[in-house]
Amino acid sequence: MSSASVSLPALSANSLYHFTNSFDNLLSILKEEFRPRFCLEDVSLLFAGMPSAGKQEWAVPMVCFCDLPLSQTSFHLSVYGDYGIGLTKDWGKKNGIAPVLYSYPESILSAKLSAMIRAATGTHEEPSDPLNDFYDLMCFIKPYEGDLWREERVIPNLRFYNEREWRFVPQLPAGDEYRFGLTNAEFRNEKRRKAANRAISERSRISFEPNDIKYLIVRREDEIVPLIKEVETIKGKYSYDDVRLLFSRLISAEQIRSDF
Repeated sequence: MSSASVSLPALSANSLYHFTNSFDNLLSILKEEFRPRFCLEDVSLLFAGMPSAGKQEWAVPMVCFCDLPLSQTSFHLSVYGDYGIGLTKDWGKKNGIAPVLYSYPESILSAKLSAMIRAATGTHEEPSDPLNDFYDLMCFIKPYEGDLWREERVIPNLRFYNEREWRFVPQLPAGDEYRFGLTNAEFRNEKRRKAANRAISERSRISFEPNDIKYLIVRREDEIVPLIKEVETIKGKYSYDDVRLLFSRLISAEQIRSDF
């Protein structure tokens, strides 16, 4: 039997990708860096076994990334948008970005977390430290599969597990009005949601330097030069050498779909 090492296909990347659905959104990230926004999450699996629990949804402020090789991002592009930025995983770790924890209602994990909720909410007193700890953990838990609330529409039966998501969630102080996110009703109130997104973007952001960027993704080949021209106009962040570096790291969604 040969002792030669076997090269296995990459199941994860050395980059973390964030995708968005417009040229302007990508340019905004390059200008203003990442700003968390509230996303509606299904947390019903954490309340399994509780009387009349029903479907439970909660909105958490976050910035989402995926840990996928570029060759496996085609479906992701079709769901979240053909524009993106890939940054080093070391950058992600330094900024507290972490993988989410996937689960499903019948799992032991869900049962244990559900028990934590019952213990933490056994009285009607103010939230205890365990409840604060639980909320912080809950922000990194995602269903194995389910419906995705996206731009006022729902994409049904999406297998989230395939996304290999990493996530940044700002750590807000006790007493902050958004410490425990938004309820389903608050999130679905457009005025309330927009006000919350503005507030959270002013309080928390994730910074990056040009050297942290490994890829910039635009939808079409003919958008590469216009993006570089826009970057050249951003004052105080990108030097001439930085712009040359970013130009070498630009790729289109068209290329990804045809060549990877």
